[in-house]
Amino acid sequence: MISYSNRKIHHAAFDQNIVGIRPDKYTLEVREDFRKEKDGPMLLHGLQEMQDTKIYFPHREILWPDRELLGMKYERFRQV
Repeated sequence: MISYSNRKIHHAAFDQNIVGIRPDKYTLEVREDFRKEKDGPMLLHGLQEMQDTKIYFPHREILWPDRELLGMKYERFRQV
């Protein structure tokens, strides 16, 4: 289970284009420069190990993110 503080870190990483979500596979990607960084266990376990992790959505499809908007956000992530 992800703690509340880790969720804040993950949301911030997504907002800052450190982590992106592939809209075709719904998997997480961590920016390459962050994957190569050596900065202790929080970076390793909090972000780096998220690479290629599949995300799951709520059962109710109405709560899923819009795939087109997710794609636009992913493109911004890829440009950084």
